[in-house]
Amino acid sequence: MVLIMPVSPPEYGLMYTANNIKLKLGDKVVGEGTIYIAQNTLSWQPSDLAEGISIEWKQVSLHGISSNPRKCIYFMLDHKVEWSGVYGDPPQPAVNGQNGAGAGVGNDAEVDEGNGSDEHDEEDNFEDAVDEQLEEVTECWLLPDDIHTVDTMYSAMTTCQALHPDSADSDSEDSDPMEDAGGMDDEDMEQDALTLGRNGGEVGGMQNLSLDDDDERFEDADE
Repeated sequence: MVLIMPVSPPEYGLMYTANNIKLKLGDKVVGEGTIYIAQNTLSWQPSDLAEGISIEWKQVSLHGISSNPRKCIYFMLDHKVEWSGVYGDPPQPAVNGQNGAGAGVGNDAEVDEGNGSDEHDEEDNFEDAVDEQLEEVTECWLLPDDIHTVDTMYSAMTTCQALHPDSADSDSEDSDPMEDAGGMDDEDMEQDALTLGRNGGEVGGMQNLSLDDDDERFEDADE
């Protein structure tokens, strides 16, 4: 969850705090303020606004140290931030066909004559899908005045985010690798080993591949 609200120091679990930290969302530097890196949230309160931003760690899909525009913290949210009057305000709807609404309607509308338009449509659809995915995330930067504090901030963020593992990762760690491979137990594996060769080198539904026939090709590649 990402909340736009007045931010105060957390009552417990504070790992790091500092003043004079700029927050950049997308292409916009929101301002300068105080950062609070706590066990449950990453929060920032600007010095010139009544409301700040508080982010739960599960909304942070990745974070790291960046050198652009200078040494700083980069992190990405799997959430499109909408901060009224500050960042991400939804576009205003078109009125009476303005802002491109109704374009291409009438006698001047283009007619699909089948001259490769399907291929272009597929490319456009792919680009639109990529754009939609990018629109669903928010890129963020924390830029301290003192770049020597970046490593400390990164360490605190890493410690806190480790306390909130992604649910998919947790399920993967708790699962049995043999069950994920098809539920084979020791008896099944032994039976497959005995029948290896009679079924074309196939064990547990997986083809036993060999690179022997491709040795000459790989030697050519090495040369």
